[in-house]
Amino acid sequence: KRYDAAWTSAGEGGAQTGRISVLDDGKNHFVMLAMTPSENAGEVTQLWQPIFRSFRLEAFGTQVNTGS
Repeated sequence: KRYDAAWTSAGEGGAQTGRISVLDDGKNHFVMLAMTPSENAGEVTQLWQPIFRSFRLEAFGTQVNTGS
């Protein structure tokens, strides 16, 4: 299973935008998280997309869980 989310949060250092992917193999959870100042979010979206798309589990070369 795969779970994806994105958010924006406000803090003392300014607004932050984040993205997370969680992979669940039924036994463990594998997490990838990225955050950036909100003013940079539009610039990094194109950089993050292929990275998050490539986040998956593989066993002995056989794909177990693909990215969305």
